[in-house]
Amino acid sequence: MSNIAQIREAMAMAQAFTKHRVLFVPMPVTSEEDHHQLLGQAQQRLDILAAQAEAEEQH
Repeated sequence: MSNIAQIREAMAMAQAFTKHRVLFVPMPVTSEEDHHQLLGQAQQRLDILAAQAEAEEQH
């Protein structure tokens, strides 16, 4: 994926977080490996938020 495509994807992700009222911290990426690690962390956190929302719906 080109750098421009990655930037557009990051912007779309930021807009989605904002739309769904998810607080986030923009982080600079220092390498491709760093990018993959941060994406993995973001996915883990989204999974946690989804589980919390599901638990709240069940109560």
